[in-house]
Order: sequence, then structure tokens, then C-alpha cells
Amino acid sequence: MKHRASVANDEVIIAEIRDNPEFAASYLAAAIEEADEPGVLLIALRQIAEARGGMAKVAKDE
Repeated sequence: MKHRASVANDEVIIAEIRDNPEFAASYLAAAIEEADEPGVLLIALRQIAEARGGMAKVAKDE
């Protein structure tokens, strides 16, 4: 069995968002502050959606 040498940064962020709501809120607030870089906010939103089960689940939740 092969072991990965490292974990992708994206996976670490998603796990932290999933496990720590305070981090998620701070992370999103920081992304919003980067208004001059819309890609930053889009990445943060994607990571938050993924941490909460993916876009399909997020879209179904009310």
C-alpha cells in the first residue's frame, strides 16, 4: 500500500472548516476582505461547500 508523503493544503483547509466552525467563519471573513481578488472568495466558498458535503448537499439543505 502506498502512503502519501503529504496532504494537499486544500484537504487540510477543508478538514479544519469541517471540524471548527469558528475557523470556518474567520476563513470566510478573510476571503470576503480580499474583495479585489474574487478568486479567493470563490475558492473559500468551494472549500466550505465541500466541507459541508458538497454542492449538491448544500443546495438541498434549507
